[in-house]
Amino acid sequence: MSSTPVMSSMPVTSGVVTDIKHEASSPLEDDDYKKSRLCSNGGKSDGVDIDTSLDYAKVTLSDEQLQKLSMLVKDSLENQLSSLVSSIVSGVVDGLKLKITALESDNAGLKSSITGLESKVVDLEKKLSEIEDKNNAY
Repeated sequence: MSSTPVMSSMPVTSGVVTDIKHEASSPLEDDDYKKSRLCSNGGKSDGVDIDTSLDYAKVTLSDEQLQKLSMLVKDSLENQLSSLVSSIVSGVVDGLKLKITALESDNAGLKSSITGLESKVVDLEKKLSEIEDKNNAY
């Protein structure tokens, strides 16, 4: 009966340690520089077994190492997503502020025009009243 480890966002709290190893390899890892960087300490790094005899890097990880790796990737992606959302929201808010400022300016111009028109109406009403008074005087 085989069991497949399940990845979760919860840290492992069990005291049970398994020796199950998982292999990860990439055919894209054929660059000698990348291999030499990965294998600079003789093919061992923090308990990670790296087979350098192949044309690609073959890495064997334990459950604990996979869990740590998954948490690092998850944290990194969360930070990147948060940063991306923050920059998008900032851009939207800045754009809205510009539109609000433009609308407020337009509104101030309209208020000024209305005040000017109201003043002209008052002046015309006075002139009309004066004309009516002159006509009534005759």
